Amino acid sequence: MTSIQHGCVYFDKRHIYILYTQQQQPPSIQAYAPPEAVFAGSWVLPTPNTHGPHPSYDVWSTGVVALQLLMGNPGVFQVPAHTRNAVLRSVAAATLRTQHGMGHEETTRMTDAQALLLRGMLELCILPPQLDPFTRAGGALVHELQWSCSDAALLLVLRARDPTGRGPPGGRLGVRLLRAMLAWEAEARPTTSMALRHALFGVPEGMLEHDVTCDEALGAVGDKDGWWC
Repeated sequence: MTSIQHGCVYFDKRHIYILYTQQQQPPSIQAYAPPEAVFAGSWVLPTPNTHGPHPSYDVWSTGVVALQLLMGNPGVFQVPAHTRNAVLRSVAAATLRTQHGMGHEETTRMTDAQALLLRGMLELCILPPQLDPFTRAGGALVHELQWSCSDAALLLVLRARDPTGRGPPGGRLGVRLLRAMLAWEAEARPTTSMALRHALFGVPEGMLEHDVTCDEALGAVGDKDGWWC
């Protein structure tokens, strides 16, 4: 599995990781790489990553695998054809404006693959904390995020993309864990040991057949033993 390859790269071959942060990741690798690796040096994250992979790198990769298992599809960040075409037109237009001195240079420092991956992340509510560069870039890439990013809204999206129509175990409870593992900022993701203390893993199995809120889950597991949501 590619995610296992990432583990090897993380622990044993750091120079390969650094190579792949130079906007050269193959698509099969990019899908498992967190934002700080994929977008380093682009206008999304202008400062290149010089510190090596964050410990939460593999937590992100595991979150991607969880989405793949849920959706039954490796392309969890793929976008529909009409969105893909609109994104590519936006990137091309930004490049053309810059060439004619009418745009911001930073809006062009992104490959087509990075732009499509970013749009796919945004549609799953994986959002950077600072949206100013997105407004400046404009176009179909990131313009007008009109969809809701509440837990309930994201649950509906995941159910629609799940072949069984069920969505993650525990409904919103599962969504909360996925969102934590796939947080844009590396520091905001749980460690592996923290992820295993999520209330999703502590509630009675029967609860996972229903849509469970954090309050309901924490009420079931109690506030001891480090459970969180």
